[in-house]
Amino acid sequence: MTPLNRRSISALGLAALVAGLQLIYWASVAITIDKHIIEYDGLHWRTTPPGSLFPWPRGSGMLQALSPVSEADQTIYHLMRSNLYLLIFLILTMAAGLAGYLAGAILLR
Repeated sequence: MTPLNRRSISALGLAALVAGLQLIYWASVAITIDKHIIEYDGLHWRTTPPGSLFPWPRGSGMLQALSPVSEADQTIYHLMRSNLYLLIFLILTMAAGLAGYLAGAILLR
């Protein structure tokens, strides 16, 4: 068995870092959606002021009034509910691995 070279190590390291960060982000999105978003005549935050799913998920405020979900948050909501976020997860992780591999190749020159 051959030892890992620097290119492989940098590829695996960067891919693992990106995968870990995405895992935390998508888990936070799932928790925020379950606790704070309701489907009632469209998508709404359960309380106001409205929360956000991007750039980092945060829940809505404390006042009991429905507030509409923004277009960006609707897109993330539908990606999560249709499981397309897994495709994004894989693409970004593979792109990070490739970038790490190429960076390792440049550093070896």
